Amino acid sequence: MMYTVVQRQDPTDRSAPAKFFPAPIWTGEVTLRQLAERISKSCTLTPSDIAAVLESFLAEVPDVLLNGQSVRLGDFGILRLTFKASGSDTEEEVGRANIQHVRVVFRSGVELKRQLQKAEFKRVKK
Repeated sequence: MMYTVVQRQDPTDRSAPAKFFPAPIWTGEVTLRQLAERISKSCTLTPSDIAAVLESFLAEVPDVLLNGQSVRLGDFGILRLTFKASGSDTEEEVGRANIQHVRVVFRSGVELKRQLQKAEFKRVKK
C-alpha cells in the first residue's frame, strides 16, 4: 500500500505544533462487475452468475442489519449496525429522537487480519 506524508494540526489542541502523519493513497476502486470478473477466474461460475449473487447479497444485507442481526462473512468479518445517541434525564423520555446517526460497523475476522499482516508499505513523495 502506498502512502504519503501530511501535516495535521491536533483538532483538540490548536496551540500544539502540527505533526506529520502517514496518509494512505487510494489508487481507484473496483466495480462490482470487475470484482465478479476477478472471482470468476478462480472458479467455474461466470462473471454474470457471480454478479447476480453479489447483487442479491447487497440487496439482502440492509434488511438483515435493520432487523437487528449481524452478518457474519465467515473468517472475513462481521457487519453490524450501531448508532450515536443523546441521553435523556429519564427513561421515559428516551425515544427515536435520541438516535442521531446510524452507521454500519465492520469488524474484521481472523483470516482478513492475517492477510493484512502481509501488507507492505511504500512511501510516495508528493
